[in-house]
Order: sequence, then C-alpha cells, then structure tokens
Amino acid sequence: MKFGGSSLANAERVDYVASLIKSQIEQGYRPTVVCSAMGKTTNNLLNAGHFALEGSVYIDSLRTLHLSTAQELGMGDEVLAALEELLDELKNLLSGVSCLRELTPRTLDYLVSRTYSILGFVSFHLLYCFVASLSTRCLCRAYFVVFSLT
Repeated sequence: MKFGGSSLANAERVDYVASLIKSQIEQGYRPTVVCSAMGKTTNNLLNAGHFALEGSVYIDSLRTLHLSTAQELGMGDEVLAALEELLDELKNLLSGVSCLRELTPRTLDYLVSRTYSILGFVSFHLLYCFVASLSTRCLCRAYFVVFSLT
C-alpha cells in the first residue's frame, strides 16, 4: 500500500489511511506500507530552495502542515519536539543555501532527499501511531518510508 501527497494531506486523511491499513490487517493481510511526504511537500521544498537562493528562508507552510497535523492527531510532546528538531535542521540547510546564494543541482537533490527522509518519517510516525499495537519494521529511504507489518 502506497500513500503520499493528497492521501496524507492533513489529520483527517492520515486517520482515513490508518483505517484502510487497519482494515487490511483485520482481513488477515500483512501489508507493506509506503509513505511519502504529506500534502504538497515536494512543491513546497522546491519553492523553499528557490526562496533561499534569493535570500529568504521560508518553511512556515511545511512547519504548519506537519505540526498542526501531529497536534490534531494527539501526538505527544516527544514527537512534537522531534518534529521541531527535524524542521530546524531543514531551516539550517536552507540558511546555508541563502548564505551561499547557490543552489546547485546536487544541493537541490540533497535538499529534497534529506527533507523527504525527514518528512517521510513524519508520515510514517503519524500512521504508525494510528496503527498502534502492531509490530512493525521501518526502512527509511531518501524519498519515502516503508514499514512492513510482522
């Protein structure tokens, strides 16, 4: 099962995806779940890179999307703190782009792959919390997160 973009756009959608996964489990399946980033994350990441190139570091839309979703889903303080730390890491990377005024294809690839790892993790964590009580294995990759139910 693969979910991303509009499938994970907000708390309501994450809750719905979790119910789909639970339904598969209740039917006796052991799905492998692939989570990419939430909402319009790819476009927002690319835009953030180009804004940083022009001297403006802007991740407010990404921060708002992920923090508000985590809060709406009742994620604990530890999750929120870890999410803040990951978003700060993204802001620091964009600050480097802003200081150098350089966004090479390699840097852009790194930005997207690194932040997708971060934000894919967030998607995974949100779903995992809703499919709680399941034994899972997580494999983090550059553009998505996979977890298999064991």
